[in-house]
Amino acid sequence: MKRIVTLLMAALLLAACQKEEPTPNPQPAVPTLAGTAWVGTLADTYQGYPMTITYNLDFIDDSTGSLYVELLVNGITNPVDLTFHYTFDGDSGLLEGDDWYTDFSYHADGPTITSYIYMLDQYGDTLGGEVTLYPRGEEPAPPVIDSFPANTEWTAQQVLNGGDTVTFTLAFWDYGAGGSLTIRLAEHQTSTYIQWQYNPATSNGTFTIQEQIPFTYNSEEDMIVTNYIATMHIDGQSIAVGGPLEFRR
Repeated sequence: MKRIVTLLMAALLLAACQKEEPTPNPQPAVPTLAGTAWVGTLADTYQGYPMTITYNLDFIDDSTGSLYVELLVNGITNPVDLTFHYTFDGDSGLLEGDDWYTDFSYHADGPTITSYIYMLDQYGDTLGGEVTLYPRGEEPAPPVIDSFPANTEWTAQQVLNGGDTVTFTLAFWDYGAGGSLTIRLAEHQTSTYIQWQYNPATSNGTFTIQEQIPFTYNSEEDMIVTNYIATMHIDGQSIAVGGPLEFRR
């Protein structure tokens, strides 16, 4: 009996001396971007014309990738293809090319990537800005380019002191194709080719004959407001027409 007690006490002592192993606390895995492809679009303007910029971002492996940028203006696409090295810590990272770099943020909810991606045109003007990129194939529809006032025609009238009515017709053709300004007084008329630009962000634009004539679009009234003065030569007389004008469709 004494031997059994001794053995039992030794077993209890051994159990008491054993240390509990700490429970492992696994670290969350850092997401990888290798092999993923992203796309985002941004609405902008270029020399007064609406522009859509499309960014295609491909992470080829865990350190290199490519950025393909398409700038669409007036139906013309001007692509730029860039390669880069990158670092990523699971939340943010850095894209670094030969002569450019930009940081980015990764958002697991979505998921999405946000970054500020700028470019310079040949005149030194800045294009682009903050863009949100989505997994390719899951991106929302691209922004609709505001084509106003392309392919629209507007009319304004002025009553002269003698009671005659002058009719002004302002036609905006497609972007880059120009337009025309026609002035009619009785059976006489004159028509002039114009160039024009419009910035939808500010609702302001210009049409150019020999000089730039600024105009403003009032969306609530659907009206173009400008100040234009011209001279009509009729039967040897010079008649001044125009001034503040309100053009309507």
